[in-house]
Amino acid sequence: AVVEATCKVGTKKIKAYGKTKINGKYSITLKGFNYSKYGGKACKAKLHMAPKGSPCSIPTKLHLGNKGASLKVKSKTKYEVVLSAKPFAYAPKTPYKE
Repeated sequence: AVVEATCKVGTKKIKAYGKTKINGKYSITLKGFNYSKYGGKACKAKLHMAPKGSPCSIPTKLHLGNKGASLKVKSKTKYEVVLSAKPFAYAPKTPYKE
C-alpha cells in the first residue's frame, strides 16, 4: 500500500508518499518541513493507494486512515524527528464468505 503524509506550512502544504513494507510499516521523509516551527500537529497521514492486485481496496475509517490521522512524536533527536500514526486498513468491496 502507499501512505500519504501532508504537513501544513502556513498556507502551503508539503506532501510526500511512502510505500509500506511487507509488515505494513512505512517511512516518509518530508523535505522542507520545519518541525521546530510548525510541530507534528501540522501533519496528517492517510491511505493513498491499496496494494496492487489486492481484493482489499476500500480505505477504512480505522484510525482515520481514510481521511487523515494526526501524527504523534515517536522519537526526537537534534537531527531527526520521527512521527507515528496508528495502523490503517483496507477492506474488500464485498465481505468474505465464511
